[in-house]
Amino acid sequence: MLIGTNILIYSNGMARVTIEDCLKRIDNAYDICSLASQRAKDILDGSEPKIDYEGKPSVVALKEIAEGLIDMTYFETRRKQQIEDQLSDAIAEEEAIADIAAESQQIAKDDNSDVTDTNDNVEVAPEESSEQSPENTEDKPL
Repeated sequence: MLIGTNILIYSNGMARVTIEDCLKRIDNAYDICSLASQRAKDILDGSEPKIDYEGKPSVVALKEIAEGLIDMTYFETRRKQQIEDQLSDAIAEEEAIADIAAESQQIAKDDNSDVTDTNDNVEVAPEESSEQSPENTEDKPL
């Protein structure tokens, strides 16, 4: 229902938004459907609705369009946000990789120093000669 100048009022119990309401803001029904579909998916994925309405995400998206809260620039804004999110994820991933590499180098360094310390404390037994005595050859394979 349209009251006053361009202020839409909805009852909480009913979803009274139509494509005609949205056509007042966006002049192409296909664009409205595309925009509402993408916005509804984003709401389902956790995006915060711009209106206070506890209905289905598709109805919320249509109401946002009808009230002029979102328009076709939403796609561009959404794309920029996705690129920023991917960039921040990539930076976080690179930082994590650098941290892991530094930790593994430190562990390797610690392991090498432990091996060096244990080699310094170990007494080396004299090597036995590789020559075999004739009396011990009967149990050994040839």
